[in-house]
Amino acid sequence: MTSVLESKLETINFPNPDMRVPFNALPSNDSPEENLSKSELFKTFVQVEVRGWINDADFDRFDPVKSLSGAIALRNKELGIYLTKKNTQIKSPLKEQSTLKQVMNVSTESVLKFDFLLKANTENRQVRVNESKSTVLSQPILVKILLLQSYKISEILSHLEHFIQNQGKFLSRNIKSLQSKNLHNSKIEYAGFFTVHNDLPICLPVLRHEDKTINEAWLVKICKNMNMPDVLTARDEEEFTFHVPRNPHLDVLINVHQILKMPDLPIIRYAKLRYGYYHYGQQGMNDTGWGCAYRSLQTCHSWFYLNNKTDKKPPTHLEIQKTLVRLGDKEKSFVNSREWIGSFEVQMMLNELVGCDSKIINVSSGSEIAEKVPELIEHFETNGTPIMIGGGVLAHTIVGVAYDEISENCSFLILDPHYTGPHVANNIKEKGVYWKGPDFWKADSYYNLCLPLS
Repeated sequence: MTSVLESKLETINFPNPDMRVPFNALPSNDSPEENLSKSELFKTFVQVEVRGWINDADFDRFDPVKSLSGAIALRNKELGIYLTKKNTQIKSPLKEQSTLKQVMNVSTESVLKFDFLLKANTENRQVRVNESKSTVLSQPILVKILLLQSYKISEILSHLEHFIQNQGKFLSRNIKSLQSKNLHNSKIEYAGFFTVHNDLPICLPVLRHEDKTINEAWLVKICKNMNMPDVLTARDEEEFTFHVPRNPHLDVLINVHQILKMPDLPIIRYAKLRYGYYHYGQQGMNDTGWGCAYRSLQTCHSWFYLNNKTDKKPPTHLEIQKTLVRLGDKEKSFVNSREWIGSFEVQMMLNELVGCDSKIINVSSGSEIAEKVPELIEHFETNGTPIMIGGGVLAHTIVGVAYDEISENCSFLILDPHYTGPHVANNIKEKGVYWKGPDFWKADSYYNLCLPLS
């Protein structure tokens, strides 16, 4: 399986800003790899991520005719892993021959993350004193890849080194191009998006400059290098501005909270990984006035789908109704009706469809929800799933909280399923997703919170 995937990655012919295996790009043959579902894929592979910075003084070291072999190091502080070409250091209980599967059993993260380090270049080093003002550039580097769980820790660097050098070469060439155009106020960030060709996200280095035509030209160049000239539509480019990709398989925006500024509170916790934003009017369903909890359920379910814990897409309203009837929770007349559902139905559906249990928190007044913030923080830290909350005749989804332990001030990051506007980031900001204080919850209503356990 390794040779199949590696050969496919080599033929994609782009500068490897993201090395996640394109799920739809697996070759069509009789090998078992072709039939892997997403959940099976992530049972076979481990997601590995490398992040770091390249200073302008090191750009030339990524020249295509040069080699950085031996100069690249990877570090994971949590697990005490330090990797170079000649040395492997690992903290107990892991060993040099431990597999990635064993590593992930020890790690608290779902992705194996490394810091990228570049050893100082001492070749022909000279020290000069220059008192003139100068600008020092540094650019981020981000590589993501799927590696087989059977790989050993000592093998990680050998699999990643080539891709890191490829991306460094790409950045080096393009940074020099920016400098020649005197675009010193530009910066490069990484943004992820989906295409019809990929079931997994592609992460691209995106130029940020006040002149949008320059940004667009950069994207065109990137896509040409990827042999995917039609990869970005105008809608995708608009969403790139806010780092909000749209998943083509669900046709919803992903992690829309990223378009908002963070509140000025010391503790902020978000739903982990990815979720899709569902609201009134999507999928051709006019559910205004009665479908808010259905939409919150779809958002919660999307978390399990997008994070490869299930192959089942979020259910439609009709599928929800038929399932609740089959489970004995509703009468047959419930099917094709406009009857509401609540947190208990959401709990029941998630258990039936994705096999997860849920924790239910009851409060007799909206004024008591602020007291539950420490519990919500713990939930986001441990489980990381979106939270469905229902009270009175309304349902919402909580995807983050902010908190000050001393003052007990708090804010809630809310997805509003009652939003009925265009499914575009610019329109959704502060209308479909927003931060609200504890006064947002009505004191004269009781609330039930459904916290799915991952």
